[in-house]
Amino acid sequence: MRERARKKLVVPDLMDLRTNDAQIMLTNHGFNKASIRFVESYDDIDTVVNQEPRKGQLVDASTQVEVQVAKQSYLRYLPQIYQVDSALGTSFMREFLWVFQHIVESITDPLSDGYRYYDPRECPEEFLPWLASWVALTLDVDWPEAKKRKMIQAAASMYRFRGTRRALEEVLSIFVGVRPVIEENSWPYNGFRIDVSSVMGEDSLILPAINLDHCFIVRFPMRPDELTEENVVKIHQIINTEKPAHTTYFLQFDTEGESSRPQTFMQIGTIGIGVMPPGSQEMAEQGGENRQ
Repeated sequence: MRERARKKLVVPDLMDLRTNDAQIMLTNHGFNKASIRFVESYDDIDTVVNQEPRKGQLVDASTQVEVQVAKQSYLRYLPQIYQVDSALGTSFMREFLWVFQHIVESITDPLSDGYRYYDPRECPEEFLPWLASWVALTLDVDWPEAKKRKMIQAAASMYRFRGTRRALEEVLSIFVGVRPVIEENSWPYNGFRIDVSSVMGEDSLILPAINLDHCFIVRFPMRPDELTEENVVKIHQIINTEKPAHTTYFLQFDTEGESSRPQTFMQIGTIGIGVMPPGSQEMAEQGGENRQ
């Protein structure tokens, strides 16, 4: 079996960036978070002074990027005898203390950067559901991470317009990536319509009475086959969540002039609404003969 081709990515330039900014840039380029190694340097504290692989290299997406970050070693807190080159080896003591410094800063850094947990653009992905609960937003676990972040970021500002056409258009455009057109007080079909050929299911429709004051059409300028069935279901869920409870909506896609035929749900003798199921034509003719 032929080995599946591995995804290749270009390593971004992380030099002189702060540690958190470098991690964000890596994840935005498709890499996992970098492994960090502390080194003493004259550069600004907590900035990247070296990286491996180098910027611009084309590597596998699974490649672990290592960055060296400028720090001040705990060695400076020890007595002077340990800071002078001797047979004990100052370099060994410094490297030994880096281990403890990594452990300590793995605890202190999240505390000092706690504000990032309240920013939907920077908080960890596993923190998004908790952050969404602050704005009374329920996220679907199957949504892409980028859409979750955009939805949380826009939730607070859209609550002022919740239940309006503007809010519904904003939410759907974030999820689908295409802005829909919403027509209020409108419905695509009349309650009872007989067209030229007067064939039920072809150009004639019988529908229950519709109050146009409580109706609207959500029309997407895209073909329905551009979305998966799961995404169409999620679009219906979003509309039902955001629309006023007393309203009725109709979801419509651009079919480029193709007429959609209703599904079969009622058939009387030789007159059917929708497409007749296989084998039903013969039964309908027999029923017509019996009535003669």
